[in-house]
Amino acid sequence: MASIPGNPLGYARDIAEGNAPLTAIQLKRMTEEELRKVFVNVNIVLREVRTTAVTDRDIDGMRRRAHKLQRLNTALMLLETHAKKLRIHL
Repeated sequence: MASIPGNPLGYARDIAEGNAPLTAIQLKRMTEEELRKVFVNVNIVLREVRTTAVTDRDIDGMRRRAHKLQRLNTALMLLETHAKKLRIHL
């Protein structure tokens, strides 16, 4: 796995934090198996972020959670469209 840096779950968490962007160039370098692993791990992190509770008055916490959700949903959309182009079933 040369194109996934380190642990796939850690990579998905880095995507959520904004430390590791997921681009179309990176997707082109990934194999079919790597695409599936990243897809599964992004869904795991997305589920984790959705289940985290934020208090009503914590505006910064709500903002951070919303940004994480946005980054993860964008990553999923990129993965799905790239896989659809290559006719890969995720």
